Amino acid sequence: MIESVSMKELQQRWKTFYGSAPPVTHLLRDVISDRWLRIHSLPESKRYAETPDEYLILLERHNTVATEVLGSQTPCLLLVGRYAEHSEVDIHSQILPQLESVRFALFTSLIDPTEPDLIINVWYALVVWSSNQFDNIIKAVADGNEANILFVSLETGEAYAPYDGGADLFLIFSERQSQLKQQFRQWLSKHPQGL
Repeated sequence: MIESVSMKELQQRWKTFYGSAPPVTHLLRDVISDRWLRIHSLPESKRYAETPDEYLILLERHNTVATEVLGSQTPCLLLVGRYAEHSEVDIHSQILPQLESVRFALFTSLIDPTEPDLIINVWYALVVWSSNQFDNIIKAVADGNEANILFVSLETGEAYAPYDGGADLFLIFSERQSQLKQQFRQWLSKHPQGL
């Protein structure tokens, strides 16, 4: 069970961990690149799984890195970004069908400089990270059916963000990035910028 935490407290924790950086993965990556690490879901940096065996590899990798970063049975802030033409104060439909019983509330609204004509509304829910519990969300993201998902540990501030092709990890210290880069070296991109 997660303790009751107000939105103001959650926003303050975000600021403690990430300062004024926005809670949107591709924007956060640009702001704290020295604490960012990307892993790929499949061998040879294959983007999409096509077979049951590839889905097993994908889920194993995601659950391994997410649990390393978030911990096990850890209270987390689940942030979900959705683009819209204006700021929204209420959510009219379930934001993630995979989490029908979870209640989301608006965390913040901001302009994404890469999409200046749109607002990105970032919704949040409190969840407990447990390996394999969120496999349906990981698969939906991996298949390109979901996006802008970010799990943040309320204990450490470290974050895991799946995308269709891998996962972005946001760490509290650059030394931790170096440690995990070594630990997960087999799953890293060969791209010079780590993409």
